[in-house]
Amino acid sequence: MNRLRSYLAVPLVRMGVWVLMLLLVLIIAGERGVWAPARSDHAAAKAQLIALQSARAQLQARVDAIAPYSQAETALSVLEVKLAAPIDRSGVVEILADVSTAANTQIIHGANTFGQSRGAVRPVLQDLTVEGSYGEIADFLTRLGQVDTLTLLRRAEFSTNADGTLVRVQLKLMTLSSGASG
Repeated sequence: MNRLRSYLAVPLVRMGVWVLMLLLVLIIAGERGVWAPARSDHAAAKAQLIALQSARAQLQARVDAIAPYSQAETALSVLEVKLAAPIDRSGVVEILADVSTAANTQIIHGANTFGQSRGAVRPVLQDLTVEGSYGEIADFLTRLGQVDTLTLLRRAEFSTNADGTLVRVQLKLMTLSSGASG
């Protein structure tokens, strides 16, 4: 302790110690007065940013969930329009003939009957044999899916001739309609 007193007896050392103590007091006061609130403000801002990012992610998830719903709603409205199209047996024959002509295929055999109605939906059942090349049959089936009526493929049996150039397909189709039919 005597050694410390002897050092403090030197005016320059004493002033240096006072400056160090003053700096220490200023640092502690600055910590409590400036830096601590700044740290708490920073922590609060960081928590708020994390909350906003979470809210943004939840909002994006909702938007992403709406997109498939919107697509499904559009597909459903297309099916409702197709189902509402009035159809009868002669209309089905005409549609199939148009599709066959456009696809450059031949309908070898065709028969249709009314199926049992379920509520307001009336099915027309078709047994059809179509002949053409592989590409023409594929075109026929593609065009069949694009008609303005709700036509479903229930069954398809493929066979070819001996050299494999001609394809014959026996199709069982069902065309559904809830519209007025003749």
